[in-house]
Amino acid sequence: MKSYERLLSSRLLELSADAFSNHGCNDMSNETLANISITDLVQLEKDFNKWYFPKSEDYIPFDAIGDWMWMSYLAYRLKQ
Repeated sequence: MKSYERLLSSRLLELSADAFSNHGCNDMSNETLANISITDLVQLEKDFNKWYFPKSEDYIPFDAIGDWMWMSYLAYRLKQ
């Protein structure tokens, strides 16, 4: 992926996260995660929590992470 594609993808995810955060619920279904292994999901949860709580021992379990939160995290990662 080219850098400008990453930046555009990141920005679109940021805008989507903002819109989704106003929905009031997590509409992400299990089908969304169907192609990701359990091992990778566990690592994804750990990585997310390191990003969300960089200086804290707080932790959000996978099923409590909202769709908009995933979008925000992925937008951040695309910028890296």
